Amino acid sequence: SEAIQELSPLFGPVTGGTTVTISGDFGASGRIDVTFGNSPAVVATRESDKSIRCEVPAVDRVGPVLVQIKQNGIALTSAGSLAFENVYPIEMQKLVPTAGPTSGGTPVVVVAKYFARAQSNDWELLCRFGVLRVPATVINDTAVMCLTPRLAEGKVAVSLSNNGGVDFTEALAYTATRQMQLFDIKPSSGPLSGGTRVTLSGADFFKSDSLTCLFNDTAVHATI
Repeated sequence: SEAIQELSPLFGPVTGGTTVTISGDFGASGRIDVTFGNSPAVVATRESDKSIRCEVPAVDRVGPVLVQIKQNGIALTSAGSLAFENVYPIEMQKLVPTAGPTSGGTPVVVVAKYFARAQSNDWELLCRFGVLRVPATVINDTAVMCLTPRLAEGKVAVSLSNNGGVDFTEALAYTATRQMQLFDIKPSSGPLSGGTRVTLSGADFFKSDSLTCLFNDTAVHATI
């Protein structure tokens, strides 16, 4: 039977650095070299006699490369049996909104490129807020949505992964704030035609470009 059984994840960014775990039958000892395409071989770290890990080197183009594994110079993989795909790294562009309550549950839209991996069985999309990971849902080709976890007050780094959290993007900033409180609205009525300027009084308002007032289902921009 084939000595090598599985490689995970099956893809990562061309910039390299993906930590790949390979399961198989590696015996009790011996140096294990892993080669990705034409890149120089890397020495794998043995986790057990059934598992090794290594870091994928950077390459200059996207696409699949063959993975070859040798133990003490003896090949453990047959020709073409194992492949790793180098893909464009995810590019995060912005978060909407950029702030929300520390209690969590805020839907945050992440506008990004190159996160879709529909053809891969190893595809898993995650958002990371600080060290906390939450599932992300695809909205379209350029946006995903995730719900914020409970956070400490202050700024937190948000990043995105499409290979189950093995690789994350460079981060964008999100601010966790106290829950805003609303005490009063003046005036409390106005014409059906709209256009009435109202003043809300409360506590813990947070100045943000995405601050809005919601009148039933209609959102309008608010200023502090």
